Amino acid sequence: MNRRDFMKWLAAVGASTALGAYPQSGHAVDKPQRPNFLVILTDQERHHLHWPQGFTKRHMPSWGRLQKNGLTFNRAYCAATQCSPSRACILTGHYSNLNQVPSLAFPGGLPNKTVLPNIGSWLADKAGYEVVWKGKWHLSYPIGFKGGPPDGEVWTEADIKAMEENYGLAQWNPPEAGNDVTNSLKARTTLGGGNANNDGRFVQGLNPDNPKQTKGMGQSAIEYIRQLGRTPKQKRKPFCLFVSLVNPHDIAYFPNGWDEGGYDLADFKDLGIGLPPNIKDDLSTKPGIQKKLLEYLEGEAPLASDAERLDYVNFYAHLHQVVNGPIDALLNAMDSAGLTRDTIIIRTADHGEMCLSHGLREKSYVAYEEAIHVPLTISNPELFPKTATTDAIYSHVDLAATMAHLAGVPGLGVGKSQVPVLLNPDASVRQDALFAYDDYFFLPKNSPASHIKALRDERYTYAVYYSADGSLFEYELYDNQNDPLQMNNLAFNPSPSTLDLIKILHKRLTQRIRENMAQPKGFNWPTDPLKTKTA
Repeated sequence: MNRRDFMKWLAAVGASTALGAYPQSGHAVDKPQRPNFLVILTDQERHHLHWPQGFTKRHMPSWGRLQKNGLTFNRAYCAATQCSPSRACILTGHYSNLNQVPSLAFPGGLPNKTVLPNIGSWLADKAGYEVVWKGKWHLSYPIGFKGGPPDGEVWTEADIKAMEENYGLAQWNPPEAGNDVTNSLKARTTLGGGNANNDGRFVQGLNPDNPKQTKGMGQSAIEYIRQLGRTPKQKRKPFCLFVSLVNPHDIAYFPNGWDEGGYDLADFKDLGIGLPPNIKDDLSTKPGIQKKLLEYLEGEAPLASDAERLDYVNFYAHLHQVVNGPIDALLNAMDSAGLTRDTIIIRTADHGEMCLSHGLREKSYVAYEEAIHVPLTISNPELFPKTATTDAIYSHVDLAATMAHLAGVPGLGVGKSQVPVLLNPDASVRQDALFAYDDYFFLPKNSPASHIKALRDERYTYAVYYSADGSLFEYELYDNQNDPLQMNNLAFNPSPSTLDLIKILHKRLTQRIRENMAQPKGFNWPTDPLKTKTA
């Protein structure tokens, strides 16, 4: 498909969408016009903050390849953390009230496609796509699983068929990976890199020279791509291939388990990454749950010295280098198979990582930029003959709506299609992004003020931390224009003018919660933040 055909298709899609009339699967217009999709999803990769200038270009060339002929979003935000809640938002376009995955502990898993469609099943059913998932899943359990830690999960070839039957996602290659952060021998088999090298297995298949690599089932992503390349274009359906990678999630194993897992300090000791400029935050003006998280981390997985803290931030950067390898191999395979020009490649991550900003690690109980600001590039050499960037705000609930729009079918979920931004990077389809946190990782379930609803617009981050029963509320407000490191919580002892701003933002946050059907359960959301009980 050349640029002219792409633009004609997008124009036709835009016109048909406005009229409510979409091209239907099976029409002669389908195969030439509908673009293929390749979605590359990494885990725990934040927008590249606090690194030396040029670090990404030098150490992660796959990003440069995609950005050369792509649109890069400077303001892309996840809709939830941790892994499972974010992935559920990405796939369904809905928040946890509807997608039923508020936390890493989700006994029922993501709802069946007949109950709640996901973008994969939607493209297959509405537009005749062949939809394939390779790599980390983390949204359901194996057949016959009776509960317990991930150590007890046993995946079989029967789960490949179950994935397609339940979610419309074919040809998976289990076992699961990146789903266990406990310090156990079993957990080390789920690493993205190191000895287990699940990311390599997902993309390139088993490496006969690595006897410690986790053994798997099914076809690798590259094998599938080569198969597509050998099939005449007129004889195959449009495809949507998801490649979901673990790294840089392996940061969860530092300081406990990374070396036993097969990583070598010499590989990242001198990468040149310094400690983040906002590491020294005593959190005294921040919501109390953050201090509790810090105390937990320092007790269970202490970083005892600046040297160890430097190793931590450099290991995190190194994991981006590690995952770049499989991604580069994937892009090479697409080029070799002659598929790149007909495929819209979407490169993003499920959520970020604090990486010692504000002294914190992981991505729990916060709405800081490091946790919610994610990288996003949408790439195709015909659609984007030149490098492009946009400051338009994107939310992960927009991905399903955008892909549906590009495929010429009705939208899915509460998100907004970003196609107008693809056509005009100066355009914008949303004023702000809504973020929700309802997990209970590390700390006890229903800890005081441990749930979050937050609003991120062009300038401000406004967050409400609340208890599950509505008995306690705490607030954050950051002026990201004047305080990009988010050190000064304006909602702590606010001035009269700041109180007025809080009222405006709270009203808009309340509106977004309603629009997105994301109301907390168990109490009525307060319409006036100043009249709610606070710590």
